[in-house]
Amino acid sequence: MAHEKARAARQLHHDELMKLPNVLGTGAGNKITGRVDTGQEAVVVYVQRKVRTGALSTEALVKPVLTLRDGQEVATDVVDVGIVRALADVNQTRVRPIVGGVSIGPTNFSLAGTIGLPLLLKGDKRYVLTNRHVIGCDWLNPAPDMVPPGSDWDLKYNIRIGSRVCQPSSGDFDGDYEQNWIGTVAAWSDISPNKTNLMDAAILELTVDANSEILGIGGYRQRAEPSIGMPVQKSGRTSGVTDGTVTGLDVTIKVEYERLGVLTFANQLALSPMLRPGDSGSAIVEKGSGAIVGLGFSGTDTISIANPIGMVLSYFGLSLPTGPLHTPVAEALRSITDVLVRVWSYEGTAGWRLYDPSYPHSEYDLAALEAGRGYWINVSKDAVLTYHGRTKQLTQGWNLIGWEG
Repeated sequence: MAHEKARAARQLHHDELMKLPNVLGTGAGNKITGRVDTGQEAVVVYVQRKVRTGALSTEALVKPVLTLRDGQEVATDVVDVGIVRALADVNQTRVRPIVGGVSIGPTNFSLAGTIGLPLLLKGDKRYVLTNRHVIGCDWLNPAPDMVPPGSDWDLKYNIRIGSRVCQPSSGDFDGDYEQNWIGTVAAWSDISPNKTNLMDAAILELTVDANSEILGIGGYRQRAEPSIGMPVQKSGRTSGVTDGTVTGLDVTIKVEYERLGVLTFANQLALSPMLRPGDSGSAIVEKGSGAIVGLGFSGTDTISIANPIGMVLSYFGLSLPTGPLHTPVAEALRSITDVLVRVWSYEGTAGWRLYDPSYPHSEYDLAALEAGRGYWINVSKDAVLTYHGRTKQLTQGWNLIGWEG
């Protein structure tokens, strides 16, 4: 197991560290000296702000070294992170089919955050993953402007299971809610100020089409085990695609919520700062492979915090989509249906293949667009093609594009 000594020392000394003034959390990571990663295993102690040694009593200081039961020693590293807050408050646009990295929120009041994973599976049902606090479940009592739930709603903490959710969030558009509904709240993780929490997550059951892609990053088909120094990315509502690294494992941290106060979360991932308010719910992926690592939900200017994705998927009993990175042609080009004339593809010995939406279905020749192939697309006027989390400007007439997985 990576950083086994640091994890063991963190677990052994966690309770005594958390009693120290100013300490928000602990984790396993590397010791940073003069902004340089030394590669040395360390118990990372997250504090709201660093205080000079002379201003603290001996009992209030974080020891430079912690000792395991067998006598081995592990260094500590004190990291100033400020107040860690749950993140929400965004501004974005409507995207269909649904992809990750775009605005989401409840319909009956103005909360907003990010769709993390737009397509997860359980049996024959399809779900979206985001944070619990993003879709309106971060309080024990209803907000003043929340529509009182009717008798037909299943209630938990006075919040609706079955409430409609929209994309973009109700705070990000002016118009008819109905055209933006994408599903209903199906389940959420428990969070409480009276216990140690494991995740801030919620899922909604989809009622519209979704692609297993994240805007600006691409498709996903697997998850990865996080490790210290792993390069990661996220696509979020406020700050778009940002890069970072995994800096802490097995982290316990205190997080401040607007309505619930300060909550403690355990078994979390610490990341270099890559989340801004409104990015809550973003999927954290390994850079390059696109494998899912975590679900971002809180942070400061110096740290971001995520739930490990394996724990989240297991909690809800969900699985990632599998199969090749190809997309049925009608689904792939849905964003330009009104202007699409035809599509040609040259496939070596198979020769030219055609898709023409005016032909009867039985005469379709090109069935799907595959990663790594090029396609000639003819449109009747200028248009924007949205696919695999990307956008491409098309001009009237023929356009050659490479289909990316």
